[in-house]
Amino acid sequence: MHSKDLVELYNDEQPEMRDLIQEDMDEVVDRIISTENDLIKELIPKDSVDENDVILEIRAGTGGSEASLFAGEILEMYKKYCLLHRWKLIPLSSVEENGMVREAVVEVSGVGVFGKLRFESGVHRVQRVPVTENQGRIHTSTVTVAVLPQVTSVEIDLKPKREHDGQRGAADTHSKRDSCREPGGAVTAAQQGESDEDSDGEAVRAGAEEDPSSAARGA
Repeated sequence: MHSKDLVELYNDEQPEMRDLIQEDMDEVVDRIISTENDLIKELIPKDSVDENDVILEIRAGTGGSEASLFAGEILEMYKKYCLLHRWKLIPLSSVEENGMVREAVVEVSGVGVFGKLRFESGVHRVQRVPVTENQGRIHTSTVTVAVLPQVTSVEIDLKPKREHDGQRGAADTHSKRDSCREPGGAVTAAQQGESDEDSDGEAVRAGAEEDPSSAARGA
């Protein structure tokens, strides 16, 4: 029987039958809610770190002392949520101001922690009359929440990089020259890596500098 039929039957029946009809209506509503939740779970894309533990960071934003009060309430909310799911919550650090939470960092471990908390990241805002307000004005306060998945151990194989045969090291920034003295007293020098034509020209210039007369005879 559809929910619409149950509503019509509920309106037409005698008061003594309405309790039974109400039970059927409640059962239909529960099944609708359960089906919607299942559909939402199927539509949300899976993440490879959904089962990882998380580091949860809570920081008071704009709003002064009211933001600190809101941050404390957010922290208490997550503590109760962890108890509900039987997760383990370990406080790591906290910063307080006038007895109110300005910043809190906790570690949450359990089954499927990141998958359930990853969409909590972002800015949470509240508009209300805080307990610290004496004139009844509405304040807007914000709290930022960051949910960081803890990484698992990963093995990395670091292999030394081999230099190719004949390749000079990067640290060798000076050019090397091979030199020899010819019988006439001229010194020839060739820089490594140059072409034969460049080497010949360098040798002629070196010989001319050593013995100008021999260079003139060659000309």
